[in-house]
Amino acid sequence: MIICINGKFLHHKKAFISAMDNGFLYGDGVYETMRGYSGIVLDFDSHMERLKKSAKNLGIKIPWPIPKLKKWIKKTVDLNKAKSSRIRLTISRGPNGIDFITCKNPTLVISCEKLKTNREIYKKGVSVTTIETQRTLPTAKTIGLTHVIMAYRAIKPKNIFEAIIIDKKDFVKEGMATNIFMVKLGKIITPKTGILMGTTRKRIIELAKKTGLKVIIKDFKIGELAHAEEIFITNQLKEVVPVVILNGKKVGIEKNKGKVGETTKKIMAAYQNFIKDYTKQHIDF
Repeated sequence: MIICINGKFLHHKKAFISAMDNGFLYGDGVYETMRGYSGIVLDFDSHMERLKKSAKNLGIKIPWPIPKLKKWIKKTVDLNKAKSSRIRLTISRGPNGIDFITCKNPTLVISCEKLKTNREIYKKGVSVTTIETQRTLPTAKTIGLTHVIMAYRAIKPKNIFEAIIIDKKDFVKEGMATNIFMVKLGKIITPKTGILMGTTRKRIIELAKKTGLKVIIKDFKIGELAHAEEIFITNQLKEVVPVVILNGKKVGIEKNKGKVGETTKKIMAAYQNFIKDYTKQHIDF
């Protein structure tokens, strides 16, 4: 694998950052995970906007202009020859001691891995569980992910696909790496506050409205989610994933319990069409 570090392209076995880097020592950094389709990064501009907001929240300087970042990302993808890929761009404060105010020499790392997807999850759906925890700073995508690590350690032995965050007042927030939507009376509902605003979430809301579906953005509790007609989760790597089991119980009503719902199928189809159109329009990424 070829890694980009501050604009230099190195084999991963020779790609090193300082042992004194604040990202390594304190989890002091931000990142974006992007999906590549035949070398084209989906919703690149949205990712860069969120990256800048995350960095601003932590006071981390991004000295490289966006066109240069785009050039380095494209080169990293091309060098790794990954048709379907997981691209991660990480920026830390760099070696900065215990100074979390200034940002003298930030560190940039871009990696690209081939992405393999289990297509069965889209046909059969997945199982999720809820867990009481919280994201430290929902407005920023930071590299400090202790809550995610602990959640995945808890669910891995149980063969559960994703853990959904519930706060102390039983409000549903988001998945560890996904945003969550439910369908009730044909309307799509997704949480409003205390979440990371996912790029795919934003796109799904737009697509749903174009498809003629009503979208409601509001906070709701686990009790409401438990009685949803359909549930699906989204992120750019996994796209749109139907949820058929919540906390060990089948999702849905009557004969459709535990099955992928029709509204979810519509959203999945709309998103696939969007990907095809986007990649055609951005062939010169």
